[in-house]
Amino acid sequence: MDVSVIVCTHDRSASLARVLAGLAAQTGLEDRSWEIVVVDNQSTDGTAAVVRAAAASCPVPLRYRYESVPGKSNALNAGIDAAAGRILAFTDDDVELTPGWLAGLVEVLERFRCDGVGGPVVPVWTGPSPRWLAEAGPYRMHAAVVDFQHGDEPIALDAAPLGANSAYRREVFERYGRFRADLGHVGRAPLPCEDTELARRVLRGGGELRYAPGAVVYHDVEPARLNRRYFLDWYKARGRAAAREASSDGNAATIAGVPRHLLRTFVTSLVRWVFSVGSTRRFFHKLQTWRTAGAIAEARRTTPPAGTAPTSAGTHRRSPRSTPAP
Repeated sequence: MDVSVIVCTHDRSASLARVLAGLAAQTGLEDRSWEIVVVDNQSTDGTAAVVRAAAASCPVPLRYRYESVPGKSNALNAGIDAAAGRILAFTDDDVELTPGWLAGLVEVLERFRCDGVGGPVVPVWTGPSPRWLAEAGPYRMHAAVVDFQHGDEPIALDAAPLGANSAYRREVFERYGRFRADLGHVGRAPLPCEDTELARRVLRGGGELRYAPGAVVYHDVEPARLNRRYFLDWYKARGRAAAREASSDGNAATIAGVPRHLLRTFVTSLVRWVFSVGSTRRFFHKLQTWRTAGAIAEARRTTPPAGTAPTSAGTHRRSPRSTPAP
């Protein structure tokens, strides 16, 4: 099998149906053998029936796998286990795929013989953005809005592509490890960065990632997420994820288990939040304070002994109930 597309899902059967329809409509792959693997991570909304219906008319093999261990990284790693392709492509269960998406990823990956590729993820605003949300400039609050755009050329990436639009050679996972099981959403609880942590690990290890400008994915900006509480929770979760990612650094100077640089950053952000003028600027610094607070809390909880590496990197707990028929 040339390519496997892995889609992990949890209780999003309606949007998953749209994704599967978009995959069935992919073009430019007539000389490729490829498949779709859907990993259902404890859904309760009829996801298996949606996959069964889509498989009946799909022009390529569409397989279902149930992963009973909660967590997106566990689902991603189960998808890697189930996939037959030498190239593994990843997307989400709530996006809109353009017809040339998969061909665009594969073309850049093979032309440059790189380790992985990431394509543009374009946010689609279904309503007006809030007045407090800065979309550009020095106070841009981009992290909680899925957005990855780097122009029109297949440049070498120094920024991590997003899991909603990426592909890697299978041997990348053998060389650099799999998705960290201590990162990634569990259900709808926000704990991001399992995708970007993997990409950064590849880059640190000397791997090459490229941008695939023709592999476009559109991602709705859900109105339910456009409130201050969601952004605060997301930034705090991102701080926790960053602290977990950095937990292997046993050489950092700490106070009560917290790296000193985090304490300095927290104080600086707090002062800027308190004394900033203007609602946008104040909220920007509040988000930075929340993110650093999340990192501090996680650092205190998980700081390992000096010189140890995170035991959860690339691990996947197997489940005897991971592969029932849909």
